[in-house]
Amino acid sequence: MVEEKLGELKDSMDTLIKIFAEASNDLKQDTHDAVLVSEKLNKILDRLEKVEVQNEKIAKGIVAVAEMLAESKSLRQSRPAPEKRPEPKFKIPSFSQENDTPSTKSLPRHDIPEEKQEDKKSFFSFNK
Repeated sequence: MVEEKLGELKDSMDTLIKIFAEASNDLKQDTHDAVLVSEKLNKILDRLEKVEVQNEKIAKGIVAVAEMLAESKSLRQSRPAPEKRPEPKFKIPSFSQENDTPSTKSLPRHDIPEEKQEDKKSFFSFNK
């Protein structure tokens, strides 16, 4: 009887030790997982801080541009409007010397003799 009770006690202790060993392994795994999650969260937090700094710079830039536009607008409003020049009432025509009629001047032409036109190379056809 005492031997049976000692055997049951031994079995109970073995079971209890197995339970504690499994609990210990679970805690180690949970701790490891918690460290991994913590590392990932730290990376995410670092990125969020960078985004926050970038957003702050962008906001300052937008404010600076808005201030420059407002300043430019106020300068334009405070400046007197430019005077409009009156349009001439009539145009002075140019007259040719031959018949006193209005004419247009044409640019001088330099005709190239036809035999030299063959020697003339076009910009687009020139290849080296």
